[in-house]
Amino acid sequence: MPQDRGLVSPKAQQYCRLKHVLALWRLLTVEKGRRLVARRQDPFEDFPQRFKEDMSNELKSAFKAVLKKINIGQFLEELMTLALLELKHRGETLELEAYPLKAALEEMYQSKLRGLSTLPDEVELRYLADCWVSAVRFQTDLN
Repeated sequence: MPQDRGLVSPKAQQYCRLKHVLALWRLLTVEKGRRLVARRQDPFEDFPQRFKEDMSNELKSAFKAVLKKINIGQFLEELMTLALLELKHRGETLELEAYPLKAALEEMYQSKLRGLSTLPDEVELRYLADCWVSAVRFQTDLN
């Protein structure tokens, strides 16, 4: 990779190989999203509006109860990957907003996230952006 277009960090240049690209992309994408949330900016700004609905207070409470039982870091990675690789462009042509988030993660990524099975089916893909932002804020409050 040419120096002017490649990795800026010498340590990353030394250790990153092609097999690390997806993990590095996931890490950087989640970190960028976290920073945008911290600055009160929308990490899903150019995302289809139909995946950006707000959950009701009751549903958000149920969602936060599930967050206490799962690995939030892994959840954020899987959710962002689902959002950017599956829904951002393909979601424009498919009617997926009423599909349960739990089922999408389990089917598309064979998610083995412990505690995910307790996520209510009412938490649908239409709430994806709200779920991600809520999970980031929940994780920040824990730390």
